[in-house]
Amino acid sequence: MLADEALKTGSPEKMVKVLTEAVEKGLRHRYAEAAEKKKQSADSVEAGREFVEAYVVYVHFVEGLHRQLQRVVHNHEDETAVEHQRH
Repeated sequence: MLADEALKTGSPEKMVKVLTEAVEKGLRHRYAEAAEKKKQSADSVEAGREFVEAYVVYVHFVEGLHRQLQRVVHNHEDETAVEHQRH
């Protein structure tokens, strides 16, 4: 597991690199699919449907990542506030 390996080696660099590359690859791939389908979306009903499908996949991926990151940041802020109250 990346998180365990980072603690074991004393460096988060590999973990950051792997996760950053995975997120970037996922974002770029879904964006490219949606952008390409959008260009052709007016060509036919089928092309329009393909764009909508690619768009939904793209937007759900982006929004899912964003929601998760917001949760993590919000939870961290809550934990930090509780720690400050204890001291």
